[in-house]
Amino acid sequence: MNGAASGWIDPATATMCPLEGCAIVVLGYGNQGRAQALNLHDSLKAAPRAGAGVRVWARAGGASARQALRDGFEVIDTAALGTGDLFLCLLPDEVQGAFITETLTPAVRAGGRPGRIGFAHGGALAFTELGEHLRRPPWVETFLVAPSGPGVDVRDEFAAGWGVPALLAIWHDQSGAAYDRALAVATGIGATRAGVWRTTVAAEAAVDLFGEQAVICGGITALLRCAYQTLMRQGYDPEMAYLECVHQLRLTAELIHRHGVAGMRERISGTARFGDLTRGPRLAEAGVARAMADILSEIESGAFMREWQAEVRAGSPRLEAWRGGIDQDSMEMVGRDVRAHVLRPEPSGGRRSGGSGVSGEQGESR
Repeated sequence: MNGAASGWIDPATATMCPLEGCAIVVLGYGNQGRAQALNLHDSLKAAPRAGAGVRVWARAGGASARQALRDGFEVIDTAALGTGDLFLCLLPDEVQGAFITETLTPAVRAGGRPGRIGFAHGGALAFTELGEHLRRPPWVETFLVAPSGPGVDVRDEFAAGWGVPALLAIWHDQSGAAYDRALAVATGIGATRAGVWRTTVAAEAAVDLFGEQAVICGGITALLRCAYQTLMRQGYDPEMAYLECVHQLRLTAELIHRHGVAGMRERISGTARFGDLTRGPRLAEAGVARAMADILSEIESGAFMREWQAEVRAGSPRLEAWRGGIDQDSMEMVGRDVRAHVLRPEPSGGRRSGGSGVSGEQGESR
């Protein structure tokens, strides 16, 4: 923790001043990259700092680079990376190590400027060799500002005058200014409006991966599928199973998001509340707790990240097998039909005003 305790950071201590003179380069222009670049640009426009500006590096000729140009950003090529003062790495975890060690570090060293870099997730820092690489010259500052939400929300909440909360952590601070610079980035993307919690990179990496695997991605999808298949085996219509067990999840999630678990229970029927309290615990008995403990242990030991790196090196066979089976999956087929009948048509141009951007350099999970 670099001597600092975890806790909420006082927003009154936040300022954009540490970005003065910083030529900021956003690496990657997918959902998170686009949101953070736009928010930082707007913040610096509203409160200019001498010499500060935002440019984008994205794969030449790719959809992300074209989107950045349409958004009005200067898109730099690899040869110009050495002109950056502060890099925000919003590339997928699986490509960060090779890009930084083979491309970015030599460019920074050749440019002769102190290396400063921020991340939106600490997995590669905490669980791969990249972490130690970024503690050596030319790197003097390595930090984490991790929004607790996808890029579209980071942009939409900022545009609405609010923000998405974030976690902030320092990995390497040779300059003594990493914390102030990280907090300035958090301010620029709008996170300090909603709340910034100081932690460690290792804690953010473990908790983020555990949350994805055990609850908000892996746990939820496994539970949904199990419930859907249970009703199907008993002969209930698949459309009814999907509407009840999958489609309505949004309503409960929004209640919990806004009011917490107790507040959600106060807002559902007495029958639903009684079933929640008396039947729900059966689904989280000792076997589930043991499985969650095992998942966390695999994350903390680095075993999960090693498994993921091996998957990528092998060409992602398990991910490709999943993609290849989507069109034959009963729940997915029924879901497409149900959504086509019941969802309100989206307005032309995207889901919400902030736009979803393009998938590309930032492969975010949420």
